[in-house]
Order: sequence, then C-alpha cells, then structure tokens
Amino acid sequence: MANWTTITQNDLLANCRQEFVLTAISQSIGSGNNPATEVIADAIAEIRARISAGNELDQDATKIPNSLKRLAVRICIRELKKRIPYELTEDEREDQRRDDRRLKEIEDNQTRFEQPDTPDGDAEMQAESAVDVVTNKLMGSPYSLDRFQLNGLL
Repeated sequence: MANWTTITQNDLLANCRQEFVLTAISQSIGSGNNPATEVIADAIAEIRARISAGNELDQDATKIPNSLKRLAVRICIRELKKRIPYELTEDEREDQRRDDRRLKEIEDNQTRFEQPDTPDGDAEMQAESAVDVVTNKLMGSPYSLDRFQLNGLL
C-alpha cells in the first residue's frame, strides 16, 4: 500500500453532502475553472509546505502523507462551502480551529510522517543562499566591501 496519496473530487463527494461540491462546480461553469480542483491544489500545497521542514517530500507534487488525507479533505470542503457561500456550522468552525492548530504544530515541531513512495530529496526546499559574499580582491582583503566600494553594483 502506498504511504502517500492524492485528493480527488470523488474524495470530497464521499466526505460531505454532494450538493456542496456540485453547487460550487455548477456555479463556476463558464469560467473554465473547477473550484474543486483549485481548493484541492491549494490544500495540498499548504500541507506540503507545512511538512517540508521535517520530511522528505514525494516527487509527485499532488501527494501528501496518508495520515493527513482527512485533514486535507476537511480543508477542501470548508473552502468550497465558502465559495457557494454557505455558512459553516459551529462544529465545522471548531474543526477548522483544530485543523489550524494541528498544521501549526506540524510546522513548529517538524513532525515526521510516512516515507514518500517516490522520494524527491529536497527539490522543493529553498537553497541555503543564492547570494555570494563579495570581498575586496583588489586590496587582497578578506573583508566584505562596503557600499562605497560597491558603487554601481547595487
């Protein structure tokens, strides 16, 4: 069994009253955008960003750890309801607060998750630094140059 999974429109339909998903999709007909696809992509991107500090990510940018699938589906359903617009229930608002706290804990604690099915190394991680230290090679000095010596370079 795979350790990481994708979220599909069928996952959303299976986890809420179908009318929410179908209404959001039908309201967008003609715009060329499927809101279900958009909210899924946004939820996946947010979750991958939050877990990237403590985990190796899967090569497939549409996959998240299996253990976070339910959380991702809840995020997607809430976002679709906001687009209709449909008022969230008190239970849904409490779920949202709980999910937000969980994502914050994951990010802060660098929580470890299942190993990806096809590891991508640190391809989504930002490189350490894209700026090289400029030194004064004319004077043979190992010290960094000041703004006057860099005149024209800034």
